Amino acid sequence: MNKTPFDKYPKDKINNALKGIPFFNDLSMRDSQQHQLLLQHSSVIELSSGDVLIKKGESDHMLYFLLKGELGIYIEESLGRKSTPIGRLSQGQVLGALTVITGLPRTATVAVEKGASDVLVFATDVSIFGKQEDFSRVTLLTKLAIYRMAINNTRFKLETYKSRDPKNPLADTYTKLPKFTGARDALEELKFHADQAAELAKILQKWNALQ
Repeated sequence: MNKTPFDKYPKDKINNALKGIPFFNDLSMRDSQQHQLLLQHSSVIELSSGDVLIKKGESDHMLYFLLKGELGIYIEESLGRKSTPIGRLSQGQVLGALTVITGLPRTATVAVEKGASDVLVFATDVSIFGKQEDFSRVTLLTKLAIYRMAINNTRFKLETYKSRDPKNPLADTYTKLPKFTGARDALEELKFHADQAAELAKILQKWNALQ
């Protein structure tokens, strides 16, 4: 696995790939200063067959965007020869957004499957976000964009689980979670998403353990 700071990576190899990430596209149009700030705290990760990107149980401040290739999701902390992924992530998907909000340990291990082609990942260190209500460096709107993305991605994942196992009690627990109905683009929304992210993380962790 090779990790290169964004400003050191060949721009001709990364700029087009970044255009495929809606979050960064939207941010560049909405707030160029915030866009540049996040790029300054980002890196490009190149992975090969068997490389582990995220290990279950660990904690960090990295948000990942899969630019190229495919990654497997595993319930084990350490992978062996017989490890089988419970799911797969493909180009354009986001990894780790829930941990960024909740601060909870990673709920699964993410790695390149044995024999798979090389993978390219864009990683952003969101430790610059500071505490939830700290907007000295990262604005409320930028944080909200991350929080919304995390909630939507996790709900999509749980919807997939629900479609496979609709009678699972966790499906009912997930379905009953409320959706935000207050004023958008306000601190109230940020707090709501933070609380719901914690609930979604608990459900996801329990459901992953059943796979």
